[in-house]
Amino acid sequence: MFVSNSSLSPWPLITLQRDLVDALAGHVVETEKPINFDRFDKETRSAMVGTYTANDLGTVQILGDADGLQLRIGTGLVFDAFPVSDQILYVPEPDLWLALRGGKASAVLHLRSMFQDTVARRRIETQPPD
Repeated sequence: MFVSNSSLSPWPLITLQRDLVDALAGHVVETEKPINFDRFDKETRSAMVGTYTANDLGTVQILGDADGLQLRIGTGLVFDAFPVSDQILYVPEPDLWLALRGGKASAVLHLRSMFQDTVARRRIETQPPD
């Protein structure tokens, strides 16, 4: 099944697709409360850069700078991430939608696709004492 409606923003669209598949499979679908994701633009999207940990994916890295961002899961390939709104990035190759909340210091990275829905928390990198 494919759902397309360009009037929906990216996060509700993938959520709708997931919910329709679940409903057609006979599963009870619960309405998700809207999440207030951080907004970004070209100058501020580098705040997403960092290393995150997700229970089901392990290490998730957002690489790059203001010129562009990339995603790496574990030791896998690096994929370009494209802004599709002022809150959402899309990574075509693994078909993932990314969004951040909580600001740079306590960032929570949301990753969602048709079959993946996970949350990764930013790792706090500590410097060894001199």
